[in-house]
Amino acid sequence: WEVGQIRLRIGTDGKVLDWIPIELPHHDLVPAIDQALKEAAFTVPIVDGEPVIMDLPASIPLHDLVHDTVLSLSLSEHIESRMASIMPGQFQLVVSSPADLDKPLNLVSTGDFYNVVDENGAVLSGTVKVDFYIDTQGSPHMMIAEESADRQLAEAAVMNIAGMRFTAPRRNGRPTIVKARMPIVLGD
Repeated sequence: WEVGQIRLRIGTDGKVLDWIPIELPHHDLVPAIDQALKEAAFTVPIVDGEPVIMDLPASIPLHDLVHDTVLSLSLSEHIESRMASIMPGQFQLVVSSPADLDKPLNLVSTGDFYNVVDENGAVLSGTVKVDFYIDTQGSPHMMIAEESADRQLAEAAVMNIAGMRFTAPRRNGRPTIVKARMPIVLGD
């Protein structure tokens, strides 16, 4: 395990707006990678001469993170980290499908709900499908609305997903990441 695989969302200022692990050798590496990405700066993505927000896959070198990060605080965690080096697949953090989870995902909270109004104050309605990932804590990341959706409805749908919290996904008793798709009904 020389590298981990992640997906990044880079903002118009070159800072990381969001990220999600795609494949890591151990779930305890997430906080160290999160801290490193908060301090990282990238070249501003430019399309047709304008700064844009861009999603891209990335590889993270893990050698320095593993040696500079304390993964064990207790005896049981130390044993687990040793077992992870012997049986890497058991502690690996990967993206799972909802069908692979120990228990089905449940929506814990919806947060504030946003609708869109036109210039006359009428509420716009429609359904927008949003693809996103749910992290090990049950928080959504990397939301992308379907391309065919109205821009204003798509932005509202993404904001609604961002406020949601789900049960923490687990696979075989271990934390996992889940890729999900949810229709958001607006204005009805």
